Order: sequence, then structure tokens, then C-alpha cells
Amino acid sequence: RWLSAQARNFLGATRPRNLSEEVEMLRDVLCEYWHQLAGRVEKPGNPVRVLIGAPGTGKSTALAKWLTRESFLRQKPARVWRLDVDRPNTTEFLSLHGELLQVPVERVWDPDEQPPEDTLRLVDFPGVPADQPDSLEALARQVKDLGESEIHLVLNAAYDLGLLLRQAKAFSRLRLSGVILTHVDEAERWSKVWNVMLATQLPITYLSGGQDIPGDFHPAIPESLFDAWVSSAMDQD
Repeated sequence: RWLSAQARNFLGATRPRNLSEEVEMLRDVLCEYWHQLAGRVEKPGNPVRVLIGAPGTGKSTALAKWLTRESFLRQKPARVWRLDVDRPNTTEFLSLHGELLQVPVERVWDPDEQPPEDTLRLVDFPGVPADQPDSLEALARQVKDLGESEIHLVLNAAYDLGLLLRQAKAFSRLRLSGVILTHVDEAERWSKVWNVMLATQLPITYLSGGQDIPGDFHPAIPESLFDAWVSSAMDQD
């Protein structure tokens, strides 16, 4: 109903004459809304990028891919913090990966010791179950201590849509900037991407697939995702 109402009012749109025009109008409506959401949550400058999520989402692997993409492939200065909450962050491979890339991976956050302004700053927290309010509250306090930050909720795209929305609702107590979808190589329905966006009112920022590093990790482009969605729907038909 929302999509139908938006399409009817989109830039004074007239009724589409055929299915092709209708699909094109829906593409414009959804992609424009995506960009609007991205504009609302975009942080100025170079904020700290924080990845949070439930255990098993591939959060730390996504961070390692992001780090490799920027520090190794693009030669951008970077720094990583592997922090604890009410449970330890046991992702040792992240520290080993940092050594390989010659990128510092810190275990303690010191607000008085900050790298140069152009440094990519990534923070990894341990996975927090969405059904544990006390742990979520502890995570929220830790994130607040980081100051100005861009918080990305990591969701496993292969999970059932209902579970994704429950996790998103649980983590919404933090001021989220976007959603990173992992395991996209295992996802069978691209419609999940749009349902997650509309339900969370957040843009999908990055897509990640596979365990290889850097592997498949790239910014989410709504126009490309819509085309993939339509193409997969036509293949199923």
C-alpha cells in the first residue's frame, strides 16, 4: 500500500501505460527513497565506523573485507579497534589480519589518542544476541563512549526475513546509520533487501558475500539491486 501510494504521487506521475512503465516507475520510487534515507543518516566528515550485530552474522569478516579494500587495495591509512562489551571480543583473526596488513588493531579505546583525520577508523564489537536487553544496553553504552560514530548493523541476508526484522528492531535502540548485508551469495530472494530497508527506514550501505578476504564486498547501489530483483523474479517465473 505504501509503495502504491508513493508511486501515484511520485513527481506527479501519470498512470503507467504498460507493465514496463510500471516497473520503471517503481524502480524510481524505491531508489529515490533509498537515497533520501541515506541523506538523512549520513555523517559529515570522517566519523568512526562501528559494526554491530548478533553472533553469526559475519560482522568481523565484513570488517576485515572493508579494511582490506581500503588499506590494501586503495592504500588508505586505517586503524581498527577490537573492543569488548559485557563479553570478550575473541575475534583473534582480526588482530592477525591487521598484522598482515600492517594496520594497528587496538584492544582499548583511548579518546585522547586519535589518528590523523584522513584515517579510516573501524570498530568491531563482539556479537550480541538480540534477545538479551542487558547486553544490548551495555553495547549502547560502549558505542556512546566512542563519540561521533557511524553505526552499521550487520545482518545475515540468508536468514528468514522475520528474524532479520526482529534483530533490526532489537538493535534500533542505537542510532543506526545503515545496514550491511552479509552472505548475499546464499540469499535466494532479493526482495528481502527492500523489505529490510522499508522496515528499518535505513539504507543498505554494503553487501558482502563469501568468506574470502577481500572477496565480495562493495557498496550497495539501489538501482543495480532493483534490476537484480526484477531479473531474478523473471527467472523464477
